[in-house]
This record gives sequence, structure tokens and C-alpha cells, in this order.
Amino acid sequence: MIENKNVAIVIPNLGQGGVERYAVQLAKGMQENGSNCTIITFENLPVAQQLSGAIKIQHVSCSTTGRFQFFKSALKLRRYLQQHHFDLIISGKEQGNILTYLAQLFNKSCNAWFVTRHVPLEPGQSKGDVRWYTKKLYKYLYYKANAFVGVTDEIAAQLKLTVPKSKQHCVRAIKNPIIDADIFSFSERTPSKLNGWPANRRVILGAGRLAEQKGFDLLITAFEKIAATLPDVDLVLIGEGEDRESLEALCGTLGVKDRVHFFGYTDNPWYFMRQSSLFVLSSRWEGLSIVLPEAIALGRPVVAFDCPTGPRMLLGDDSPALVPFPDTDALANTMLLQLNSPFCPLVDLSEFHTSQSAKNYLSLLKV
Repeated sequence: MIENKNVAIVIPNLGQGGVERYAVQLAKGMQENGSNCTIITFENLPVAQQLSGAIKIQHVSCSTTGRFQFFKSALKLRRYLQQHHFDLIISGKEQGNILTYLAQLFNKSCNAWFVTRHVPLEPGQSKGDVRWYTKKLYKYLYYKANAFVGVTDEIAAQLKLTVPKSKQHCVRAIKNPIIDADIFSFSERTPSKLNGWPANRRVILGAGRLAEQKGFDLLITAFEKIAATLPDVDLVLIGEGEDRESLEALCGTLGVKDRVHFFGYTDNPWYFMRQSSLFVLSSRWEGLSIVLPEAIALGRPVVAFDCPTGPRMLLGDDSPALVPFPDTDALANTMLLQLNSPFCPLVDLSEFHTSQSAKNYLSLLKV
């Protein structure tokens, strides 16, 4: 029986981000499968995710800054795990993985532990997310893990080449839990604040952290190439991040600052997805994009760079919505085609449903 399990998801925080969204959606899926689920966090940042009332959040430390606080957090996590007798611990991001390892160290009655990887392991595919020691963690530190989960087939293949040979049979690819009833219901709810959404205009939408990974500089560059041809179209970027000023400066340099709108953070991006004419994923790298399957589920035409590792797996090798990375001319031309003759890709999203994704995790307990 894989129902009625007591599951913990260990993650640094529930702020903005795809892995944070993954944790909440996986918790929902666990509950849909009849299991209890607690999300355990270490950083006391504001929660930026939509939470259902049944999801339990447990902070075991307010900070993990500095070596002392890091080990203090591991001790608090160890104590909490021992007190609550979890059947399964799923950890995400390297901080969560390392702290879970430390909490399990020297524990004779270890819980089942699944390590997850959400971005590629190859440095050239995920700049900034792979350190010199990252692969060594999977080979020498996470040996107690019962399973290693990559969110795409390619990431799972990289994991299989990285973990000890004795653990290669424990590697699985499981799609992110993304689709549930909430995204459809929220997409029908008009937010109280529209943040200056362009009225009576067609909108190209991008969503994500305003950072190098998301490639919004490339999207803005591509938009400038077609802006004069499409005077009724604006570009809206949802999200916040460290690159906002440089992106705004780029808009000024390219002469499109009045046509590009920085929308900031919203807790209901699905409404704006549904209102958009086209959704674009311009990332330099991804694990498995959260927003791309959401846009497809909401019936939006999409365009995506063929970046490592998710878009090709989702859209298919021959999809006209897939654009060679980092060709901004091709991106501009494909956006133009989608706006003039829009189509939504036919994609099987069944593995992305929260219930099915959680079931796939729980099924590994039998392996």
C-alpha cells in the first residue's frame, strides 16, 4: 500500500521560484493520494506560493547563514524527523539535500529518502547552479538516499552517470507536479490589482525570476525586431529579480521601453496567462519549466528556446514552437508566426498532474 504515508518535503524556503512551486504542488498531490505531507523549511522568508489549508509548513530554523547555523539547522531537522516518524523524506535544492543527509547521519533507523535534482548537472547547461563539488555530493555524500529523481529524462541520465554504480538502479525521471484544478479556477479570477496590464492590446507574456537564467534580455531583443511590425502588441514580464534595472536599461537602449511592461510579482499568474496572446519561454537553461506546461494547459500558444533540458522533451523534436537557442532572429520570426496564426501544441500533460506525479514518487517506496 502506498496510501496513508507520512511524507516530508525538505526545501530551504517557499519564496518565489519553480522548485518552491514544485514543493507545494507535490504536497497537494500527496494529499490527493491519501498521504499526509509536511513542507519543512529553513529560511524564514515570506511565503510566495498559493497554499491549500491542509498543507502543513514547519520552520526548523530562521536562518542557515554561517557554518554554525547550518549545523544547528541540521540538528533541528534531525530532531523534528525523529519526533514525527516520516515514512518518506523528499529533499530539494542542494541545501535541502545536504541538511537532510546530515540529519540522517548516524541515524540507525533512517527514513526513506529521495534526493531530487531540478536543473542539469553539467556546468555548461546550468551556469551558476553547478559548483565544482556538485557531482561529488551525489557520488559520495548522498549514498544513503533510496532514490534519485531527475525532473527530466536528460537530468535522470546525468544522475545515473554521477551516482555510485550501486545506486544507478535507484535513479528515476518523474515529471514535476504542475497541473491541478487550482490553476484553472485562478485563471478565471480577476485580480484586485492588474498592475497596469495593457488594455485593448495583444500581449506576449514571459514569467519568471528576472535573472540571467530566464533569458529575458534575449526575449526583449527578439521583441524589438518585430515591435514595429506589430504596433498593437506589447511585452509583459511577470516576476522580480536582480536583473530588473539592466533589463529596463536594455528596453531604453532598444527603444521599446513604452512597449515592455515589468509587472512584478503576482500570486495569480494564471489569470494573466489566460489573457495573453502568446507565452514565451526564453530561458538559457531549465530543469523542467513549470510555466510552460501551465501555459499549454490553459490553451495558450507558446514559443520556447530549445534550451537544456525541458522544452524539447515537452514539445517534441519537430515542434514549430521550438526555437534554436540563442537565435533571437528565429525567436522573433516564430513569435510573429504564432501571433499571426496561433496554435497551441497538443501535448500529453497527464504525467504533470499533481496526483499522478505524487503517485509516481510513492510508487518508488516499493522498489
